[in-house]
Amino acid sequence: MTWNVYRTIAVHGCKGGVGKSTVSAGIALSLVDQGFSVGLCDLDICGPNIACILGADESHVIWRQVKLDEYAIKYDAHAVTPTEDAYQANGACRNESSACCGDVFCDIALDRPDTATTSLLEPKEVHGIKLMSFAFIKSRSDLGYAAYRGPMLDQISSELVLKTDWGRLDYLVLDLPPGTGDVIISLMEEITVSGLVAVSTPHQLSLKDTVKSVRLFQDHQVPIVCIVENMSYFTCDGCNKLHNLFGPSQSARMAESLGVKDSVCLPMMVYGDDIVEYLKSNQEIRRKLGDITRLIIENPATSPAGASPIKRYVAFTQP
Repeated sequence: MTWNVYRTIAVHGCKGGVGKSTVSAGIALSLVDQGFSVGLCDLDICGPNIACILGADESHVIWRQVKLDEYAIKYDAHAVTPTEDAYQANGACRNESSACCGDVFCDIALDRPDTATTSLLEPKEVHGIKLMSFAFIKSRSDLGYAAYRGPMLDQISSELVLKTDWGRLDYLVLDLPPGTGDVIISLMEEITVSGLVAVSTPHQLSLKDTVKSVRLFQDHQVPIVCIVENMSYFTCDGCNKLHNLFGPSQSARMAESLGVKDSVCLPMMVYGDDIVEYLKSNQEIRRKLGDITRLIIENPATSPAGASPIKRYVAFTQP
């Protein structure tokens, strides 16, 4: 089965706290500015921050009823289904469901051409970006955190990507969690990942972990678009002198050692409550994000030119 999603860009850094979510949001905003239709899926289930970065309302998302026609989804823009009705509609597929945080995800199985309808999550739209995050799913009765074992994290992440009504997208940006665990591996087994933007900092520990991240994606035949060295430097607003707070930049040397052609260095970002306004108004940041999106657009693996809808390799359950 195919989506109407044409390119998927994974943004990943093996070390936590390197700024993956900020870079993901910046890439999505930059692609929208260049006229592309863009979605952004926050797959950091235990720390979903994209909604906060983009200023999105964290109220629950709703289910949208869609029509199925011989394994192809036909989107009905006028049919919004209340959650309980959507669960019943999914009974046409299978009488199975999975629960997380008190919320139920009905398993979608496209097993028969005569299956009439099913339901998908309707993404929110902010700044021209279609957005999905676990922040829109989790129960409001929780204790403020998500604590799941690997299989549940794997399942939730899969459903956020595969059961969201993305419509037609030129690019779907995937904000991945740190590490090299279930979520990352399963994602590459379930869909075609067009390319990776690897995020690091100049710190030695982050650089070591970034090598592991890049190697994992290379072993799964995912093209590496570039390495982004975030927090690479700070420019003093008094003397305009550039300071390397975490040591000299290592991104170019690391990229060369990994066989990656391009790297981009981002400065320290000092922003207040409105992160989007900062990303758009700071000329240096905007130019650097433009460099990353230019590499995405020009890379044959992630270029929109001649792209076909992404394949999803989900083994739909037979009745």
